[in-house]
Amino acid sequence: MSEVNDGLPPKQLATRAVTTEATQPTGNAKRQRVRGQTVFDMLLLKELITVGQWKAAHLFVEDLSASGASIPSSDLVSGMEAPPSHIASSVGDKRMIFSSAYRSMTGKCVDSDIKIFMSLAGEFLRTDIIKHKTDDELLVIVKSIVHCLDCLTKFYGVESSVDPRKIIRRQIRLL
Repeated sequence: MSEVNDGLPPKQLATRAVTTEATQPTGNAKRQRVRGQTVFDMLLLKELITVGQWKAAHLFVEDLSASGASIPSSDLVSGMEAPPSHIASSVGDKRMIFSSAYRSMTGKCVDSDIKIFMSLAGEFLRTDIIKHKTDDELLVIVKSIVHCLDCLTKFYGVESSVDPRKIIRRQIRLL
């Protein structure tokens, strides 16, 4: 089984693994669960985002990592009252790899939505951020980031990605 790096350093990459857990107290039935999922993995599994949006989020995080930037070091939103396009230009001068992707969101998305997306992208391994949220709370989060994700799917060219689960469901209905 190959692993997707997602731009993780080796220490964090080592935490991603498949674990087996018992689903019954007797241990007769077991299931495998992926440890170290990302926030976007969890949203995809709950079918709150599309495969294209999931791919775009991971590509953005990978670009962010490849640029040598981190969300705390670039600090795109805290304490700045400048419009997002000016922030993108400033950060883009230093971090050319992900600036184009970031700029694809600015001007098309609301500043507060970009801020929420960037906070999720900055801590995308901290699934506890959304793990204990109710479905209604998750829907609020997804509604605020979906436009940012749509902009990124167009930027990365992954908007036509199809979820294999939908294909299988469609084939089962035809039987």
